[in-house]
Amino acid sequence: MKKLFLNFLQETLKPANESNSTQAGLSLVELMIVVSIISILATSATQQYNMYTLKTGVDPCLGYLV
Repeated sequence: MKKLFLNFLQETLKPANESNSTQAGLSLVELMIVVSIISILATSATQQYNMYTLKTGVDPCLGYLV
């Protein structure tokens, strides 16, 4: 059991160039795609929110005039 644990520690503490594991994480292109999608969604959401606040701000004024 102790030998197995020591082998595990040696494998996990190996430098990256000695390890035979595959690359994990996002590449720069994938990260740029994610950021662009989020920015498009945020732009759409802010436009819709502005329209919502304009509609809710005008409706009470019209109610007082009628």
